[in-house]
Amino acid sequence: MIFKGGNALRFAYQSPRSTKDLDFTADMKQIPDNETRIRQLLDSSLQFAVRRFNVKAKCQHVKRNPKSSEATRPTYDINVGYQFPGDRYFHNFEEKTVSSGIPIEISLNDLVCDTQPWTDIEELIVCSLEDIIAEKLRSLLQQKIRNRNRWQDVYDVCTYVRRADFDRAKVADFLKQKSIIREIDATKSSFDDEIRHRASADYEKRVRTEAPDNFIPFDEAWNAVISLVKTLDLPD
Repeated sequence: MIFKGGNALRFAYQSPRSTKDLDFTADMKQIPDNETRIRQLLDSSLQFAVRRFNVKAKCQHVKRNPKSSEATRPTYDINVGYQFPGDRYFHNFEEKTVSSGIPIEISLNDLVCDTQPWTDIEELIVCSLEDIIAEKLRSLLQQKIRNRNRWQDVYDVCTYVRRADFDRAKVADFLKQKSIIREIDATKSSFDDEIRHRASADYEKRVRTEAPDNFIPFDEAWNAVISLVKTLDLPD
């Protein structure tokens, strides 16, 4: 599985924003599109935590979205419960469903254009910064299609535009590839007023919660996104 999303930015690329969930992309050749098998594989892998860290962990919930077998790029919503040695249910953990859990999302067959090893943990592969930024730009454009609001993508993109330590040519190339498979028009004019309005929903409240020491006003963050888009090799 390839680590991506907000916490990949946090842990691998020093983002100031933290989230609770962990996001991964997996190839269906490696991870089967089957709830029972995914649960079995995760439970087997989580035994590593017991052996190395003396933390008990297990897969408590697995749900495929959408349920239709016709969907070729499903997402699995998963909850991994855990207990530390001093916790109430540590000794009979196998018999309990615990409230201490970590939400995990695994996307199958999503396009990943570029990865790199995460130096802190050799076994973990993380999407490159350019791949994640391209993914976030695509997610902003998908707001209309999915009828969603993606405030976090504006904040995250702004964070790295300020640092300016990424390859913009790669971002443009990856955005084009990711947009094609989702049948999205990735043009400069696609980042229009509706995209802006959707991304602004709950922005201030959520940023103050997830990045209280690094607040960026929405207008400033959106302007950073648009300044990046203008420099990318995209159709007008």
